Amino acid sequence: MDFQKAVETMSTMSRWSQEVRNADDLQTNAQIAARAFAMLLLARAYLFKLFLELMPDGTDVFDARRRWIYLQVMPPSVKHEKMDMFAKVVTCLRYATENDMVILSGSIVTRLIRNKPELFLCDDIFLTVDEAQAGSEMQAGRFPCTAMPADLEVTRSSLHEFYRFCLDTKMFQGFILSGTGLSRDIVQKAVHSGAAKYMGEQYTSSVFTHTGSFLDWQVHHSYIYRYLFLDEEVESDRRLLQRMKHWLAGRC
Repeated sequence: MDFQKAVETMSTMSRWSQEVRNADDLQTNAQIAARAFAMLLLARAYLFKLFLELMPDGTDVFDARRRWIYLQVMPPSVKHEKMDMFAKVVTCLRYATENDMVILSGSIVTRLIRNKPELFLCDDIFLTVDEAQAGSEMQAGRFPCTAMPADLEVTRSSLHEFYRFCLDTKMFQGFILSGTGLSRDIVQKAVHSGAAKYMGEQYTSSVFTHTGSFLDWQVHHSYIYRYLFLDEEVESDRRLLQRMKHWLAGRC
């Protein structure tokens, strides 16, 4: 929801062009998007910092990672508001400057890696975007293509602009796009033109369209029970298991 909130915030900014008329409109939209995504990045970094600070000493690494995943999948909402806490922090950063937010985000993450080495396998950070196909549809046609920024016939979506922003921060070693119905075409439009500008011929990407052991229901079942405690005698739990089976089997 915080990604969606960041995208929604763009259209409320005074210089935003909902109807793109020329290349200048595309570039202005890209500048606005960079600021909105800086808000998103700092909100995640700040809440991750709070999460680790409040985590009891001696917490098992596996439990810590699982709790952080749960927090992102089902974030609590602020009292009397519809927004979850991630989206709420994003909105609170509206008047911060882009550069300050990016610098602070990098500083927070660097300190966390240094102060909590037991939670990080290495210093490299990878960014994962789930339900990336939804991002590829948000504000489609309102951002410039990196390779042809002045061409109104070749435009991009919020997903591409987010990827380009994250490349600019130089915080991430790699990017993982995941989603139901996520196609090779969506991935290429999101990442290839931006990556070529920064990495040239060294850039490589992989698209995986198989789900491995998730096609085996027994393995799938065991995987789910590593993270959830469900009672298959309860109708709601059985339905949840069935939905998860079809959902994960459709991942790519």
